[in-house]
Parts: sequence; C-alpha cells; structure tokens
Amino acid sequence: MLSEIVKFSPARKISLASFIHSPRSCGAPCPFIKLSVSEKQILAHRFNILYMNSCIFCKIANKEIPVELLYEDDLVVAFKDIKPIVPVHVLIIPKEHIESIADLTGKHELLAGRMIMVAKKLAEKLGIAKSGYKLLFRVRRNGGQEVPHIHLHLLGGGRMSENIRVV
Repeated sequence: MLSEIVKFSPARKISLASFIHSPRSCGAPCPFIKLSVSEKQILAHRFNILYMNSCIFCKIANKEIPVELLYEDDLVVAFKDIKPIVPVHVLIIPKEHIESIADLTGKHELLAGRMIMVAKKLAEKLGIAKSGYKLLFRVRRNGGQEVPHIHLHLLGGGRMSENIRVV
C-alpha cells in the first residue's frame, strides 16, 4: 500500500503533516488516514529524502551548489544571500531539512539556539554588532517564506525600517 501512495511530486510546496492529515478538497477519502504509525514514519522519511533532492538550501548545505560559506559546523551553515536587501544580508540554515519554524519540535531546541548564536557571532565578525542588526525568520507563505527550508536572515549595515503590512 505504501509504495502506491508515494507518487507525489516533492517540488510541491506542502508540509508532510498537511499532506497526510488534510482532507481532500475533492471530498475523496484520504488514503493516509489508514496508514499505521510506522508506515507514516517511513513516508515522512521518504518525503524528506525526495524533498531534499530538490531543495536549494539542502544542496548548498550538502555542498552540491558551490557558495562561499561564512560559517559551518555540524548543525548549520551560513552564507551571503544571493539577493541582499541591505548591505549585510546573511542566511543561516540548518543542514537538516526542516521546512519552517512551524515544523520544529522539542528535539530542535539546540538547533534553533545554534542558529541565533551563529548570527550573533557573524554580526560581530562582519562589524555590525555595535551599530545593530536584525534577525528575521519568515514562516510559511503569509510570513513571506520563499524557500521551504528554515533560514534565519542576519540583516545589517544600515538603519532599517519596519515596513510590515498585509499585501
């Protein structure tokens, strides 16, 4: 049964939880409801592997796409944003594929703390710590997240405005 179910495109921007648990808009019964816990775990693992094959940040973390890394350790990597919105715009990403902050669990506390501490260290290294900087997580579509892989923006190098509004 599981092999028949794993026929979705990993390029679709969905979370596995919503894919498994959401009712279908067509009204048809969802085949994932009948899966055992172990089958759901296998599906989650396969989904993550398939998704990692198409995720640009996973490819950067795995060094399949060459970028100048500003920082790397066992949990995270950091590099300059390809489309900076301020003079200093660095992305800190986990090596593990996690779609968004909303998908973090208690086991990710160390990872989340590491990302923030790496941002602090990089702010010092890049000379923006004393004048100030901004840390930004965007979460899912309405939060402005464009790449479905958690990433922390380190922004600095000038005074920034707060232009948060609904579009």
